[in-house]
This record gives sequence, structure tokens and C-alpha cells, in this order.
Amino acid sequence: MKKNLNKIFLTFALIGVSIANVGCSDDDIYLEDPGNVVYQDYYNTEAEFRAAVEGMYQSFFSAGYFAGADNSSDIISMGEIMADNVILNPAGRQAGFSAHVWNFASSAPSSIYESSYMMIARANAILDNIDNLDVYNIPNVKAEIRAHALVVRALAHFEISRWYLKIPTQSSDANSFVGIAYVEQFDPLGEFLPSREATVADVYAKVLSDMEEAIPSLPATATPGQISQKAANGLMSRIQLYNGNYPAVIAYAESVVASTPVTLATEIQGYWRCQNSIGVLIERPVATNSDPTIGVSYSQGNGPDLKTEYTVDKAFYDLFESTETARRNAFIGYHAAKNIYYVNKYVQSAFGLGRSHGRYLRIEEVILNLAEAQYLNGDPGAALITLNKLRDNRYTSYAGGETGDALFAAIQLERRKELAFESDRFFTLKRLQNVPNIPSSFKQGVVRSGNGHLADGTGVPSSILTLTPSEREWQFPLSLLQLQSNPNMTQTPGY
Repeated sequence: MKKNLNKIFLTFALIGVSIANVGCSDDDIYLEDPGNVVYQDYYNTEAEFRAAVEGMYQSFFSAGYFAGADNSSDIISMGEIMADNVILNPAGRQAGFSAHVWNFASSAPSSIYESSYMMIARANAILDNIDNLDVYNIPNVKAEIRAHALVVRALAHFEISRWYLKIPTQSSDANSFVGIAYVEQFDPLGEFLPSREATVADVYAKVLSDMEEAIPSLPATATPGQISQKAANGLMSRIQLYNGNYPAVIAYAESVVASTPVTLATEIQGYWRCQNSIGVLIERPVATNSDPTIGVSYSQGNGPDLKTEYTVDKAFYDLFESTETARRNAFIGYHAAKNIYYVNKYVQSAFGLGRSHGRYLRIEEVILNLAEAQYLNGDPGAALITLNKLRDNRYTSYAGGETGDALFAAIQLERRKELAFESDRFFTLKRLQNVPNIPSSFKQGVVRSGNGHLADGTGVPSSILTLTPSEREWQFPLSLLQLQSNPNMTQTPGY
């Protein structure tokens, strides 16, 4: 009996939430007797493992990743609506309101936890059966498939950790903050109830171990929608930046930056219309009408039919200069009739309204990771050269030549503008809080402008304007159901 790999893992125990027998048919998983999950007739051929890998990558379209339904819980919007680039539109559906005002004492405002452990389960099912490929003795096939599972397992654990834990550079005690469960076995019946890793440092050590083991065996050119060796190196630059290991960021990022073209100013609107994928490193291409619409957490429709959930703060819009209009206009639109600035990155694509590819990592972030790491590693000259690789392709002219604190501020300004509406902002404000030798202005947490939601700064402002570094809401809590389903799990400290 052949099973549908996109559904095969709907029956298993998530960490803290049991979803046994949800939506499964007999063609997905069947029980010979209670407690016996049968999938032995799968994972026996290369084709079946390739299908399992594709099903694992399809997890990027799960709720909390690129799917957000109607509650603004997707990975594109969450890190923005919790920060300071956008303002809740009082005329919208109030989607994501609890996240925007950091009011989630009893439950996280996202499904990233459940969906990440689903992704991890799919990866572990591949890893637990990988030795079945020995019978074929096909050079490199087993190693490559195993590498895909390892890199996705690492990515998913990293995602949970940055939402639910302190980031290593966030505070002096961050590395000793309790970790998340790092799951390394497939457990479809929930017989194994894991507990948290002792510390954040332990979690990052396991993420890095999986990544380092995977990278040498990943393909130089991956199947579209999957992770290549270059992309994994780029991802490592992000992980190590969070980890505060700046020499490692440099080591992983330099070759990626040297070998990957930046999207030119003339190409950037086409990029966000999905007419090209220049500079993309990790993306999940939109393929069918069942794939999630992306960006609808910010707005829906176009032209006179545009409906916005969040508008762009005038204070953020004003950071863009007259010599970078191509970038500004590709990222932010102006609706005269409604007198609002709106997120324009995802509104229209070659596939229709809101039908954008899920972009998880692109070269512009790796450039900014590298520039910041070079600066913090004591090489401002190299940092300026790296920063200019991006600025040369965004401005018709710019002053440049910054040194000292001004150079660090320039790197962060470009990061804020270039990665706007891609969920980076909240994590940048979170991870900079305990980085040494940077201006104190970058260690204040979230400080919103106080402007209203309209383009001239009037209108209704966000009801809460600051999230200070000492507050617990930088980390998500576990829900009561998650805690009750796994007695080995403990609540996030502070809740």
C-alpha cells in the first residue's frame, strides 16, 4: 500500500500537543492493531525517499510559516507586527492584535511551535529509515537525503528557539536560559515525551551540529524549493549571528556573498512580483491554488479594493531617501484615497494577488549579516566594503564613508529597510540588546514612533508603544494544552 507523503505524518504526537488520528485516511497510515503505526512499506526506494524529502519541505507552507490564515500568525508578518515598522489599522479585522500589543500571557499568537515539530517529525522519519537506502549502494544518494533531513531539522528547531527562548546575544544570562526540546527520533504515537534541553547554549550546539553535518553532503544546486549547500551556508550566517560567533558568520557568509548576485534596483520590483528570483537562497515557490497566499496579513486586494490590516508607519517611510525610489516603491505603496502607506512587497505577483513565493532567505540578508559580523569582529574597513555591495545596488547616489558608531548605524539602517516586512525587525531588536560596543540606542527594545496609522502621521496610533528589554514577552509562552499533553514540559520562564 502506497501512502500519501504529504499526509503521512498527520498522526503523531507533537511536543506538547497530541494530534493522533487527525484527518488521516486508511491510505495515509493504518493500524494493524492499536499502537502499531505501519509505514514499513514506505522508505524502501530512492523515489519514496525523494517524495518524503519533498513532503518535508512542503512544511514551509504550514501555519506559522508561510500560512497565516486570518490571524496574522505567519512567519512573514509576526516579526513585523510585534516591532515598529507597521501600525494596526483600526478599520481592519484586528488580525494579530494580541501579538501587536504583546498580550499573550496564556498562549502564543502563532502556530510556529506545532508546525515546526511537524516539520521535525517528517525529518526524523527520514533519518530513522535512511539505512534502507544501503541496499541500493548508490553513491551520495543516502548522504544527500540525510543532509536534507538534518538541515531542515536544524532550521525548525532554530525557528522554535528564536520565538520561545532568549537569543544568545540578548542578555548576559541568555545562554543559561532553559532550552526547548530537541527531538531526534520519529515518535508517531507519542510514546516518548521529551523534556527541554538544559540551556539555550545546548540547543544552539545541537542546531549547529546538525547543520555542520549536513552541509558537506547537500547538493551544489538543489531542486527548486529545497536547500542547497550555498543556501545552508547562508543560513549558518544567520544562526551564528544570533549566536554571537562573528568569526563563524564571516567564514560561512564570505563565499556566499562572493558567488551570489544582488538583485539590482531595476530588478527589485520584478523580484517581489515573482518575475525573477535573483539572489534568493531559500524559497518555497508557489505551485498550486492550495498553497497559502502570502502577505495577506498586511493587506488584501489592490487599487480601490485594497484592504489593509497594518499600515506602514510614516516614520519608517521617511527613512527612505530620494535616491532609492526603486526600493522604496517596491516595498511600500501609497494609497491616496485612503491616505495610507501600505506593504507592497506581496500585493501582486506574476501568479495573481497575494500569490508570492515563500522567501525564507536571500543574499541581501547574508550581506548584512557579514557586514555586521565584520564590524563587531573589529574590521570596520571590510564591513564598509561589504555594506556598499548592497548600497551600490539600491541608491543612485549616497554619501557613504562612515566610521565608528555611524558605520554600525548605517548597517542597521540598511537592514531595517532591506528586510522590512520579512519578519527580521523584531529579532534584530531582540538580539542586539546585549551586544557589546554598540550605541545604546540599539538596546532599547521596541520603541514605536507614536504616529497614527495614516500616511501623514495622524490617525490612530498603536495602543502600546514600548516593549522594554526586561519584559517576558520577547519569548512566547506554552499553552495550557501543550503543558497538559506533555507532563515533561515546563512553561517558558516568566509566565
